[in-house]
Amino acid sequence: MGLTEFATFDDASSVKYPQFLRRSEDEIKHLQRHFSKKLKGSRRRHGLGRRLARLHIHIRRQREDFQNKLVHRVFAENDVLVLEKLNVPGLLKNHSLAKSISDASWSSFARRAVFKSELFGKYAVFVDPWGTTQFCHRCLQWVPKDIATREHVCPNCGEEIPRDVNSALLIKRLGIQSRPPTDSGSSPAEQGPLPSLREMVSPSVEAGSPRI
Repeated sequence: MGLTEFATFDDASSVKYPQFLRRSEDEIKHLQRHFSKKLKGSRRRHGLGRRLARLHIHIRRQREDFQNKLVHRVFAENDVLVLEKLNVPGLLKNHSLAKSISDASWSSFARRAVFKSELFGKYAVFVDPWGTTQFCHRCLQWVPKDIATREHVCPNCGEEIPRDVNSALLIKRLGIQSRPPTDSGSSPAEQGPLPSLREMVSPSVEAGSPRI
């Protein structure tokens, strides 16, 4: 999951996020500016308030429609969807990205994925996000990157692929190997500890690999 690409899959395909809130931001600001200048209790202020409310509802419905269609597409082509269990409240503390993270609404997408997986008889598996950007999917070598580094180049096995594709392959490997689906339906994310790279890398490597 990301902000430039809403989702990147293990086959290197990706889906851009339409940024519904950003696209309507100028109109929201325009309405809010006029709303704040109107006399409280006036018909004009009431009308502007209703227009603002309708606009926010429209944005929410656009987001829901986008996510529903994406979940349907994923499960039409696959039986298993592996996702990181992101700490969204913690990520929102980054004030420079908070608005974009809220607009992307990753938590909402995850809830829809779980609901649809149960409805369609598919599987939604969650994994620990620790280290999923910092290790090689092929050899599990620690390859540290800052947020601006968009390519994954492994000095150990020579793998060179986009950073997000490497993460997608690593998340898939982690989810499938650590918690294979069962016949009982979608794997519940809240039962027991999440599959984690901490179980697959050595303690010495783990100690020197902060989550970035």
